[in-house]
Amino acid sequence: MANDSTADALRLLRTQVLMQMRQNSWQTLAVTSPHKGAGKSTISLNMAISFALEVDYTALLVDADLRDPDIGKMLELAPGPGLANYLMGMAPLENLLIHPNIGHLVVLPGGAPVGNTSELMRSPMMADMIREMRGRYPDRLIVFDVPPLLAGADTLALSAYMDAMILLVEECKTARDDIVSSCELLRHSNLMGIVLNKSRELRESESFTRPKPGFFRRFFGAGG
Repeated sequence: MANDSTADALRLLRTQVLMQMRQNSWQTLAVTSPHKGAGKSTISLNMAISFALEVDYTALLVDADLRDPDIGKMLELAPGPGLANYLMGMAPLENLLIHPNIGHLVVLPGGAPVGNTSELMRSPMMADMIREMRGRYPDRLIVFDVPPLLAGADTLALSAYMDAMILLVEECKTARDDIVSSCELLRHSNLMGIVLNKSRELRESESFTRPKPGFFRRFFGAGG
């Protein structure tokens, strides 16, 4: 259970992200990090749940980290097929969607880990799937938990389909050079902001904006 500071920070992050998505009519949001362990899957899940509890929206959470899918485990879903199976032509999409009884939330799990992820991410099936997701339900917000940015080319392949992206970094763990490298890789993407996770303090006065030198959103506690 999140403590009060964590819950407050999550609500603030949700509110500011949702405000930008509404103002710009954005539907797709990707959450990534330079390396594994910063908490991107936890933030992706919490963002999707918070969107799903909004009166005017439904939410779809897509586990697109196919090398190391975590969302199913975090929701305690039974092992089964997922996005990887769809992209390999092994299962229709409608058979893979799960309703975990959390507001208006729908989940597309990743399935079993696979190795040829870059090819799958760049496949026409992935592009067609995202176009269909965007067009079928105009009131649906889609959150993608995508692979760590510096671990391979998967996230760059997906970034072209995303309306906005969030870069998650871990206090005292993520190296400054890795943050700079990540921002450089995302220079042609709409990087909405940088979230500092597992922070020791929360600065109430800071706002969630596009990254500026020396700026981070202070965020507590979430691991994963």
